[in-house]
Amino acid sequence: MKRILLLLVITIILATASLVSADTPTPPKIRIAAFNFYPTIFQAKDGSVQGFYVDFLSEIAKREGWAIEYVYGNWSEGLSRIKSGEVDVLTNVALTAERTQFMDYGKVPLLTVWAELYAPNGSPIDNIMNVKNKKIALMKGDFNAANFKNIVEKFGIPCTYLEYGSFEEVFKAISARQVDAGIVNNTFGTAKQSEYALKSTGVIFNPFDIFFTVAKGKNSVVLATLDRYLEEWRKNESSPYHKARESWSHKSASTIRVVHPWMKKAAVISGILLCVAVGFVILLRIQVRRKTAEIMKYTDELQLANLQLENEVAEREAAQEALQEQTAILEEEIEERRRAETELIANTEDLKEAQRIAHVGSWRLDVASNKVIWSEELYRMYGFDPKLPPPPYSEHQKLFTPESWKKLSTALQNTQNTGNPYDLELETLRVDGSPGWMWVYGMTVLDASGITVGLRGMAQDITERKQVEGVQSYLLHISSLRTSEDFFELLASYLANILGMDYVCIDTLHGDSLTARTLAIYNDGKFEDNVEYALKDTPCGDVVGKEVCVFPREVRKLFPQDAVLQDLQAESYVGTTLWGYDMKPIGLIAVIGRKELNSSHFAETVLRLVSMRAAGELERRKVEEEKSLLEQQFQQTQKLESLGVLAGGIAHDFNNILAIIMGNCSLAAMDDENAGKYIPEIEKASERAAALCRQMLAYAGKASLTQTQVNTRMLVDEMVTMLKTTTQQNVLIKPELGTDIPMITGDASQIRQVVMNLIINAAEAIGDAEGEIDVKLAKAEIKEQQTEKDHLGFIIPAGRYICFEVSDNGCGMDEDTRRRIFEPFYTTKFTGRGLGMSAVLGIVKAHNGALQLESHPGQGTTFKVYLPVQISKSETEEAHQKAVSAAWHGSGTILLAEDEVQVKSIAIALLQNLGFTVLDAANGKEALELYQQNAADIALVVTDMGMPVMNGYELFYKLKQLDPQLPIIISSGFGEGDIGSKIPREEIAGMINKPYNFDHLREVLRGVVEGAK
Repeated sequence: MKRILLLLVITIILATASLVSADTPTPPKIRIAAFNFYPTIFQAKDGSVQGFYVDFLSEIAKREGWAIEYVYGNWSEGLSRIKSGEVDVLTNVALTAERTQFMDYGKVPLLTVWAELYAPNGSPIDNIMNVKNKKIALMKGDFNAANFKNIVEKFGIPCTYLEYGSFEEVFKAISARQVDAGIVNNTFGTAKQSEYALKSTGVIFNPFDIFFTVAKGKNSVVLATLDRYLEEWRKNESSPYHKARESWSHKSASTIRVVHPWMKKAAVISGILLCVAVGFVILLRIQVRRKTAEIMKYTDELQLANLQLENEVAEREAAQEALQEQTAILEEEIEERRRAETELIANTEDLKEAQRIAHVGSWRLDVASNKVIWSEELYRMYGFDPKLPPPPYSEHQKLFTPESWKKLSTALQNTQNTGNPYDLELETLRVDGSPGWMWVYGMTVLDASGITVGLRGMAQDITERKQVEGVQSYLLHISSLRTSEDFFELLASYLANILGMDYVCIDTLHGDSLTARTLAIYNDGKFEDNVEYALKDTPCGDVVGKEVCVFPREVRKLFPQDAVLQDLQAESYVGTTLWGYDMKPIGLIAVIGRKELNSSHFAETVLRLVSMRAAGELERRKVEEEKSLLEQQFQQTQKLESLGVLAGGIAHDFNNILAIIMGNCSLAAMDDENAGKYIPEIEKASERAAALCRQMLAYAGKASLTQTQVNTRMLVDEMVTMLKTTTQQNVLIKPELGTDIPMITGDASQIRQVVMNLIINAAEAIGDAEGEIDVKLAKAEIKEQQTEKDHLGFIIPAGRYICFEVSDNGCGMDEDTRRRIFEPFYTTKFTGRGLGMSAVLGIVKAHNGALQLESHPGQGTTFKVYLPVQISKSETEEAHQKAVSAAWHGSGTILLAEDEVQVKSIAIALLQNLGFTVLDAANGKEALELYQQNAADIALVVTDMGMPVMNGYELFYKLKQLDPQLPIIISSGFGEGDIGSKIPREEIAGMINKPYNFDHLREVLRGVVEGAK
């Protein structure tokens, strides 16, 4: 009987299992392309696919009932497979226009990554210029590789590229010294650089998001499901997404569970009994499950259809909007051209005058007769007599170089055939044989029936701009020239040739600036021996202290005692001062000609460009001379070397900022429809550059703090978040920030520098060992009876403070290091500048704060920074003041003195936007003349300090002589400390440091105008 019952139970179980398995739908298979992208996804030694993505994708598969299959290969094979349909999903895909043609992207990014250039340890490559003539390894088809090639081509740096199938092969090639360096993703590089004994060169570029993708129009439900999980899990720190990231960051421990054999037997028996109990129930539910599966399948198909319909509607709406925008733009262009043509016919004489002023000529060609008509300015540009007819079209070939004529002929023919206008820059040959450059634009002329009957266009002489570009290129490469000639002799001969002058001398000034010694004399094509001479009664004496000094004619009559001018029969003179790092004159450049100087603009521009490079070379020589004379004074030599390191560091920071600005400008130029989203990044980079300038001025003692209300908790939190991503993985930063930290009054950029220096120093003190950095921020109050002391033993004044504390368990400091750590130029780092801790102490003192230091060798270091809390205005009052300021507008006339054309144009636009009428001048002399002519109308003056002819200081005192009550606002980039040493602060109505924005200018003007009332 027992056997029969046992057989009955077994039969029921087997029947139930077969029915369930027959009824259960096969889970959908998702094929995912896998490739070596450690640690996100890669193939382990046993052949299995592992990584961060694999872990959290398996969690999604469990929840969705998917069966995931990984198809392994390299990156290029993954792209091919997604195109051919061999795989359903591709990971780690950067967004490009080309890829959107055959792939649909997820809406939620997987990660944000960037590209880095890696090289072997000890490699001299530490910036983009060092890759010149080097072998660079790239992954085939990699988005980062394409961007690196683009950057290198823009800089004109030649190098050789070798392509490999994966990032792993790239690192193997670098490690084996088959190449000099290679480009990989930062995620892979950070994880693998130690394994291959490689280092990051510091060349970082191309930050971008990476996404899941599917084939175009396919697997949209899968992609939407992945987006849904990513959006939810990325917000939840305990989600499978973050657990997988933490696991592959090597921060989790494995767990082993042990199960006794008797428990397995008990579980089997219990399972059998349970199966018997529920078997009959399962049989009854089979039909329900079948119907449920059919309904779920129908629901999935319906969701897919709805999603496809939504995508089609969105695409149509986007296309409709794009079409409307393009139509509006086209209509606006057509309307502008119609207005321009009407005004051209009605205002012929005005146009001629405008062309003469702008140096722009116009032309028209009749196709049937081949007859050409030129404007008067075009005659002058080519060197023809306007009274004579222009040369026939068949003779125009003589006016261009062969290469340029070929480009122009092709463009003309294409415009005539297609109606598309052309826009070219061409190299020309004037009638007198002199070379030049022109920008030319041409378009078709149609009759009433739409048939092309001619061509017309305009041309502008851009010779001067091209020459300036040539000067810039020459200065960029002059340091790399391999020649035995002297730098200043090369520069002197170059200036004589480019400016067409007869005599060039480059001088170094002696300490009293009354005498000079020539570094190079270039006279009529030959170099002369250097001499020492007195500056008195020479035009060079007038140059010293000015940016540019010009005598366009009769210079030898103005300086009859200058023997050089008399011997040369000189007629014109242009000179400029060479400024040292401390803004003191150290030399000068003078160019002299036997002919009158009809236009000095080009010469002034060239001298401004070369003066900085020449001053740098002169400074370098002076440093070398001082080093040789002061060899016995070791400490002074250390300081000079440290200044060189500081200059390099500042150049590095500025280059990074310029890279951001130039990069975003390039992106805006490439994607003009979305250009607006790049402008905030350019503004942020500009603000970083301004902050860096303020930091440099602070080092030089020429800047004061920018006092604002600072939220230190937010500031410290932002810095900790940023530094967590840049510090080594062996260092753990643990923030403990109070929630009720009060606002303080201070300079946010300076305080940010303190936070960054202290945390970076703590990380470097830990080195390669495992360590922690505790960052704390809390309120503190020192009472009268307390004797809290700073690092020097002085009692910290009683009051309310915020206390910022940084503690590490690194190497610590001995007594000598603790005593000297705040000395300028003292450093224990091989590449250090010795200014970090000195700057920290200076910033803390400038904020009326205090600093404490505790450190012992092998026991770590603790810094405490106390910053006082001032009673500040309420948020309501501040908001009210900002609202009043934002609505404020002025009226009346402002006299603006500014020599930089672009800065002046911006300032005029801002002042006019605020309601003012602006009279502008390019130097102090013009400004003084304008004021004398319009004194009754001018309400206030805004002036720059460094201007030619008459600088801002001289203008200030001359205006005050005419009207002591005249409000004068000083706009300068030298810093308030430098200006305050020359003009009493109480006599200055207002000051605005360059660079400034609209809000800052409005606040200063508002304060001056309302104060004057």
